[in-house]
Amino acid sequence: MVGDLIRLKLTLLRRSLSGQRAAQLVLGALVGLLAAVGTIWIAGITAPVASVSGDLLGAALAVWFFGWAFGPILFGSGGTELRPDQLSLFPIRPRVLTVGLVSAGAVGVGPIVTLVALVALVVHGAGSGVVPALVAVPGLLLTLVLVVLVSKVIVTGRGQVVRSQLGAALSGLFTGVLMAAGGTVWAIAPALGNAFTSGFPAGFSVTVHALPSGWALTAVDAAGRGDWALVMAGLGGLLVADLLLVAALASLLGRQLTSGRAQGRRTRRVTPSKPGPLDRWTGRVPGVAAKELRTWFRDVTRTNFLYFALFYGLLQTVTPLVIGADVLLPWTGVIVAVWVAAVSANMYASDGTALWLTMVTPRGERADVRGRQLAWLVIVAPIALVLTVVFTAVSGLSWAWPWALALTASVLGAGAGAVVLVAVLFPVPMTDPRQRGSGAWDNRIDFVQVLAVLGLMALSTLPTFGTLWIASAVDSSALSWLAVLVGVATGALYTWGLGGLAHRRLAGGGAALLQLMRSGHRIATARPAAPASGQSPADGRPQASGAGWPTVALVACFVLCWIPLLPQGVVPMILKLVGSDVRSWFLALWMPDHLQWPVIIGMMVLGLGILATGFVIAAKYDIRPPSRRGGTPGLGAQVRSDLEEQQRRMRSGV
Repeated sequence: MVGDLIRLKLTLLRRSLSGQRAAQLVLGALVGLLAAVGTIWIAGITAPVASVSGDLLGAALAVWFFGWAFGPILFGSGGTELRPDQLSLFPIRPRVLTVGLVSAGAVGVGPIVTLVALVALVVHGAGSGVVPALVAVPGLLLTLVLVVLVSKVIVTGRGQVVRSQLGAALSGLFTGVLMAAGGTVWAIAPALGNAFTSGFPAGFSVTVHALPSGWALTAVDAAGRGDWALVMAGLGGLLVADLLLVAALASLLGRQLTSGRAQGRRTRRVTPSKPGPLDRWTGRVPGVAAKELRTWFRDVTRTNFLYFALFYGLLQTVTPLVIGADVLLPWTGVIVAVWVAAVSANMYASDGTALWLTMVTPRGERADVRGRQLAWLVIVAPIALVLTVVFTAVSGLSWAWPWALALTASVLGAGAGAVVLVAVLFPVPMTDPRQRGSGAWDNRIDFVQVLAVLGLMALSTLPTFGTLWIASAVDSSALSWLAVLVGVATGALYTWGLGGLAHRRLAGGGAALLQLMRSGHRIATARPAAPASGQSPADGRPQASGAGWPTVALVACFVLCWIPLLPQGVVPMILKLVGSDVRSWFLALWMPDHLQWPVIIGMMVLGLGILATGFVIAAKYDIRPPSRRGGTPGLGAQVRSDLEEQQRRMRSGV
């Protein structure tokens, strides 16, 4: 049976090597190989401090470990992974299934690339002699088994955790760290440079070696010193961890296969609960808001996005503290509010075909839009305001209070309007919630929606920003605080105006939107115009595949544009306007006075140019997630449907 599962995995891989999926697989393999080569290079570098090479290698191995742990939850398996629910109808014992799934999981691009990366242990050991290099061989094999098992256990167990809130939080933390690292490399690089010459802190070294990903490295270093007790502890710990993970995975699979549910959760007796605060929200708009609030805390995809925006905003402003730059702290609430709006703009499509309930409710479109806006503000406004107040106070920058409060109010109002408007203008059809798996990326982020929300919110801040600019130019404290009222007023205006556009659009085009949710295609007009070359007649979007370099270029534009735009453009501009003497890492503020404004403007133009390039790529290439019909079930659901149909026929005597 184990051999059959391995052959089945090879068949899945072979049949997936076509079209866009093949391009994504090749691209992922190239990126992974580059990362693996980088890991091997880290193992071979010579640093002024002897411990630096080992600490860097330990950190790199930790990245590979956490990538395996949370990567499948974040990015999916590409359709080539064997899922236990697909095999639930076969008489396979959990232990046999565990060995088969782990063996099949070790076949593919990811394990091969990881194996190449783990060769860094041999390279690192060879620097100390032949014996440490030989010790590295079983260490890398046990580590490879460890990461595959950890991935299987987390993916399987995550579906059996009530609400999967922990998985959503960890997923949001992981993606937030990855994206924030790209946007704050300017702050991390100097700290790494200092550590390279003087060594990492003792706590950092202990942490990377104490993680399971560092046990093999600990054994290799111990072999170089002749500490064989520690060698046996490192390798033995890996072996014991692998065996424990095998037992845990077998237990989880046993529960999943015998529970009768794909998610593996046992049925529980439903007991009446005490009425909560949301039960009193019974009006048209409050009722929709209460439903949305429950969705925000119960739908793992929305929870994941909320955690992502929170962690991303915090890391964007807190990370520069490693070089003593605290000038970004007051903008934490603004950044978090902006990103919650950017990643939650697919709220109508995430509800799937449940849109028909709104369509059959008389004048239900307006109440639905306003209720969603109210719920979004109830969720985001307290978080953004608390972060703004706390971090502005911590920064000690008294001049930043009117700036931070005014811009926070402005982006909150604009976000509440932009999320619903973009949700009805640029929806990406998703599978109905009842037919989704437990992956946090069943409702994936769409770059078109993100760019549209960011554009609307940037335009919405112009009146507030202009008022603050004038107040700084005339050095008027009263006018600065007046900008807070301007921010509140413009935020309320954008909430009302953009929400009005959204519910009118929903009322006029709700049928087309529902059709898009059901089939993945828009309703064709009665007299469709001839599509332009390279465009789809269904929705007019380009047919050119975005797999490969367009996706890489778009992600690069999306991550890198903020470096010249915000920390090198907007922030030094604000510092110059308020007369602050902070220079930090801001290039323009180190230039002669007559060159500071040209450099600031040039940086902002560069950032906007990179962002505009992303818009062009998004318009020319189909970089959106593949559309999935709202009623399209997965394999497990199809099998269950076929069995139910067969049982109905047998009962009816057909």
